[in-house]
Amino acid sequence: METNPIALKVRVLEYKEGSFKGKDGTDVNYNSALVRFDGTILRMTAKADLGKYLDKDIDVAVEIVAGANSAPKLRIVGVAGAE
Repeated sequence: METNPIALKVRVLEYKEGSFKGKDGTDVNYNSALVRFDGTILRMTAKADLGKYLDKDIDVAVEIVAGANSAPKLRIVGVAGAE
């Protein structure tokens, strides 16, 4: 099922990359960002590298994702104007 990303203007407050061991012992990498959107602070996973956008207002593309055992949440999939 393909979804169309939603455009949002956010301020990037924090960005971090990390990893953990999955149930099968493999390394799982993740990126997450703390952003302010319309006065609300949200933690989102990120496919895009947002490290260079700290403390800046940027336009991002987000999609709604949900795992088999998790509630739907937003994931940043791109930055407007980024290559």
